[in-house]
Amino acid sequence: MVAFSVVFALGVTAIAIQRVRNQSARTDQAQATLIGERRVSVRQTVCQGEDGEYREAVEVFEGTATSADPRLSGPLTITVRSFINRSPDQQEGTVEGSIVIKNALGGTVRADIYAVSDDAQTLEGTLVGRISAPGGGQDDNGGGERLFANFFGSFNAMDDEQDFRVSLGQEPPTDSPRNSAVIQRGSCPGSSGKRSAGSK
Repeated sequence: MVAFSVVFALGVTAIAIQRVRNQSARTDQAQATLIGERRVSVRQTVCQGEDGEYREAVEVFEGTATSADPRLSGPLTITVRSFINRSPDQQEGTVEGSIVIKNALGGTVRADIYAVSDDAQTLEGTLVGRISAPGGGQDDNGGGERLFANFFGSFNAMDDEQDFRVSLGQEPPTDSPRNSAVIQRGSCPGSSGKRSAGSK
């Protein structure tokens, strides 16, 4: 079984966390490390496309988010859908999904990720979500905040690595890749063809 490994680091800017609604305007920068191991392969399909062999998969990772900011620290669940051309001369594709953190304050972080893989290993994309207060409310105690991040990272749809790693708010490596863009169509026969694995 082909496994899935992801390592994200922040791209263009640091994380921005903004308060909304009945709160004073504020933007905080933060850092967090998210590490998960693959627990479930919901679906995996390999098929032949017009331009090579594709792997389409939905997978669930579980682990821990660690941060000095309690809003971004706690048990972690990651659900991703990948659709990658694995042919040696292509190795491009897309990754979409959701991240859920049950944070140390008793609230929840829910964020969607959208990324391009330009070599079956490297990712570039965007994370957008919301941080809710305990009980899902929006008050002055750290709830109802928006979370935005551009990120780059490494993604492997080829080997047996089982982990998922995300680093946010940290400096990118010096060999970070160029910006990438792809246009995709279709899906593997028998798959749902849905374009997001989000849990919302």
